[in-house]
Amino acid sequence: MITSLLNCQTPLDIIQAQDFVIFHLLADGKTKNGKEYKNEYMFTIHFDGEQIHGVREFMDSQYVTAALPYWGWLSRHSYFSVLH
Repeated sequence: MITSLLNCQTPLDIIQAQDFVIFHLLADGKTKNGKEYKNEYMFTIHFDGEQIHGVREFMDSQYVTAALPYWGWLSRHSYFSVLH
């Protein structure tokens, strides 16, 4: 697991439309065993008026599974796999 919050860097790209925004960013941190963690993320945030209607997150899940072995087990054995 990651020991602290991810350090989200300045977005590489932000795309805004009438009812959604897309953020493309890089993030890094350290795992509990001291390994560096770096991943690339894409978030799509959908709006209904001024309320957030939905969020989709895209990342390199193969990298996450390799960097955080517990994540791979969790995603296969819990409700979390339904969400992703």
